[in-house]
Amino acid sequence: MNVTEFQQWVQVYYESRGWSDLDIFVRIGFLAEETGEVARAY
Repeated sequence: MNVTEFQQWVQVYYESRGWSDLDIFVRIGFLAEETGEVARAY
């Protein structure tokens, strides 16, 4: 998979879950939450 294919995959993935409709700050909040959970797991 090259970079262009990955970008297209991410776009389809986000759209299929309705995430592309969310504000960028909401998405960053999700990322921070998930990162914190991974950090606590180790």
